Amino acid sequence: MIEFEVDGLPSAQGSKTAVTVGGKARVIDKNPKSLKTWRDAVEKAARAAVPAEGGYGPHIPVLVQMVFRMPRGKTVKRGLPTTSPDLDKILRSTNDAMTKAGVFHDDAQIVESAERKRYALPHETPGVRVRVSRIEEGETP
Repeated sequence: MIEFEVDGLPSAQGSKTAVTVGGKARVIDKNPKSLKTWRDAVEKAARAAVPAEGGYGPHIPVLVQMVFRMPRGKTVKRGLPTTSPDLDKILRSTNDAMTKAGVFHDDAQIVESAERKRYALPHETPGVRVRVSRIEEGETP
């Protein structure tokens, strides 16, 4: 099992915009600075958690569990963060960073996942707690 925590503001990946640079069209992320900061933080923490023998190799099925801690605004009364960023988009950025860090060969290996987005408690910082484990063939949830 590979487990790690990342402190920082989870950033979404997925929204793109088209721009022209030097007469050529390019597609870039809408939030490149915060996305890079988040992905770098996840990659660093994940790389430190990968055992010396490496992460999960190609075609090894894995279960990924994540709990994202989001900052709560001072006037927010609702119990759960039903606002941006979208859970699926912060999953995308986090999974891509874990792939780059070598936690698994490709995020296509994720065959089961459980994730949650909640507000950080007063004694916590925003971020994520991640647990990745191998699923044995024939194992059912």
